[in-house]
Amino acid sequence: GPNMLDLVKSLNGASKEDDGFLGNTWSYMTSKALFEYQKSLEYAELFDSQEFDMSHYRVDPYDKLHNRFRALAQYMKMRDVRKVNREVFMIQHNGFDSHSEAPGVVNDLFKSSNDALETFINEMKVQNIWENVVIIMGSDFGRSISPNSNGGTDHAWGGNYFLLGGSLKGKKILGQYPEHLSKESDQWMSRGRIIPTTPWEYVWHGVAQWMGVLDNNDLSAALPNMDNFKKCDMFTDQDLFVDGQVPPYDCASMDADGDGIPDELDMCPDTLHYFIENGLVDENGCSPDSLPPSTSSSPTSSIRTPQPTPNPTPNPTTSFDENFTTVNTIFASDSTVTTVGCDGSNDVINKRAIDKTTEKFYCIRNFSEPAGVIVHPSHEQPSIAKALRVYSHNNCGDCDPVSYIVSGRVDTGDEWFVIAGGDLPWKDEALWRNTRGQAIISTFESGDDNDKYYTEVSFDNNDAFLEYRVVFSETRSGGSSIQFAEIELPGYLLDAWPTTSTTQATATTSEATTTTTSTTSDATTTTTSTSHKGPSNSPSKAPTDEPTDYPTSKPTGNPTAEPTNSPTAKPTTKAPTNSPTDEPTLNPTTAAPTPNPTTTVPTASPTTASPTTASPTSSTLPLQDIGNNGSPSELFPLGQCQGDCDRDAECQAGLFCLLRANFEVVPGCAGGDFDQSTDYCFQRPVNYLWRTGNNGSPDSAYPMNACDGDCDRDADCAGDLNCFQRDGSEPVPGCDGGGGSIGDDYCYDPNNA
Repeated sequence: GPNMLDLVKSLNGASKEDDGFLGNTWSYMTSKALFEYQKSLEYAELFDSQEFDMSHYRVDPYDKLHNRFRALAQYMKMRDVRKVNREVFMIQHNGFDSHSEAPGVVNDLFKSSNDALETFINEMKVQNIWENVVIIMGSDFGRSISPNSNGGTDHAWGGNYFLLGGSLKGKKILGQYPEHLSKESDQWMSRGRIIPTTPWEYVWHGVAQWMGVLDNNDLSAALPNMDNFKKCDMFTDQDLFVDGQVPPYDCASMDADGDGIPDELDMCPDTLHYFIENGLVDENGCSPDSLPPSTSSSPTSSIRTPQPTPNPTPNPTTSFDENFTTVNTIFASDSTVTTVGCDGSNDVINKRAIDKTTEKFYCIRNFSEPAGVIVHPSHEQPSIAKALRVYSHNNCGDCDPVSYIVSGRVDTGDEWFVIAGGDLPWKDEALWRNTRGQAIISTFESGDDNDKYYTEVSFDNNDAFLEYRVVFSETRSGGSSIQFAEIELPGYLLDAWPTTSTTQATATTSEATTTTTSTTSDATTTTTSTSHKGPSNSPSKAPTDEPTDYPTSKPTGNPTAEPTNSPTAKPTTKAPTNSPTDEPTLNPTTAAPTPNPTTTVPTASPTTASPTTASPTSSTLPLQDIGNNGSPSELFPLGQCQGDCDRDAECQAGLFCLLRANFEVVPGCAGGDFDQSTDYCFQRPVNYLWRTGNNGSPDSAYPMNACDGDCDRDADCAGDLNCFQRDGSEPVPGCDGGGGSIGDDYCYDPNNA
């Protein structure tokens, strides 16, 4: 008789635009069901193949639980074929609802559970994935402690549950066990029903983190009731697993209201929730930024002046008696941010560099110059940077910046003045990762030590600027991707530029020139306790013949060949430290700078010039992991080589979503700095195998062109093309196998095979 699958396909038929909503929905759901059924048949055939043989795992006709675990083990064995890297399964075991006395029944259930688990765990070890598996035992309700009139137990609430896994920190009891199993206990209800002390959200919170769900918004979506409990009480993956990333929370040192902000910094102590989308504001409208920071009176200090006086004195001094404010970062979250040395940047990603959260900033380096950001603070106040903090992002440790250069200037048209540069302290050892979307609450004295991870360098700088340039010349791996969660420049905000009298004018160009590299060198050699000191030899007075993109071991300035007697256009004086000197050091200026000066930051040993890696061309774009699950919405649909996509509809017109399982190459894209399963939008190359439809759906996919699938017959293919029927992953004549799925059939041209 006829094949029932083909018969149902023909009866369903292809939908038309005027079929109506119900008709199209019926057709779509039927096609989807047929597709899933056909895939199940294909998997069933693979189950019988040698590659997925499970004959060593016996079938027990009398033990349903054993057989369910066996089927699960075989299905997990096919994970690469199914292109998955994270899965959650549920296996049910009935019979524990013992309202009547039946100790023998319960004991038998315990034994069958133990035997089934033991066999399954041994199979996981054979498949070499036991370290990546966790088993969670749970129940929809506990049992009463006191018996009923039938000698059995009734439905209750709290109970004891267990976790098993190859990476678990075993032999531990987590949660609070009742002090008394009687009416003396605060958890005791009638008939020995125990009020739980630990919600399931605590357990699943740590398990979800271990599975890679680290973003707080994603955790809240996966655990809708999570926000009803204190975050600091929840188990982290490091509480549960030996390879966990997130350290245990500590309520004692965190906060009373459980919002993740330490009590000593919490200016909104009455709420659990903060919203970051429109600034750091809690559900009651309170914001940590809404209260004014403390200010103090400044000692006499010399700082950068906007306009020099025309008649300099031999030994100028600048008096400064205005107020200043210490701030955790000079960068307000609404400041203007642009990138340098980056490809494919946009305002959304740029803002992440200073948004006061751990949302990831991302940049593909083009190697034309050190990559980073230029920030023009929105407050428009002169400021003095005293340190640099860089917070780690959520995943790629190889993408961490490890060498930095911080520069400043007063006006947009000015040359950049190097404040400091060198290696970051975490260069030799990557920090723990920060989960995405967490609020960063720091002070001038310290970064956010509340489960946040950052590296910090301080520098001996007292020069004031209006705009800053923070770039990174090296990453940990030297690859094209640079990523971090946040940068902060702790320092001083000045109320106003100081006034300067004619007896307090700046020095001549000649004097400024001779102190140029002294100022730069001082700022650099005192940058951080972990950085090497720069060279002590005097810098050359002319730029190098061929400027380099990265710092050299011998700094060069921009002096004039012959000093002039006129003052500088925008001279600056170096503010004193705690013990100010009588004669300030002057910032570099020149009467006639060379067309292409060399940017210089002294280091202990010369750094190499720009890598030879070519910048991506239009035909080979860098991979960019910029969003997930449609968020942020302004970045979707995604462009070429951008991820993380989940379906073709999340890609721009003409692009497809390449679902990856193990670092598969993305055609037309370069880079491998991301998770092995991150999926990217790509432009399908000519003759690239690709599933465009199945079972007659969608209608636009038929008839199929060469290298299109999944066809079922020659009639599915256009013109003289035939359907190449495959049993597994055989190559299709004239096609590239990169995007083909095992078992799918593809159209091909037999004349060109």
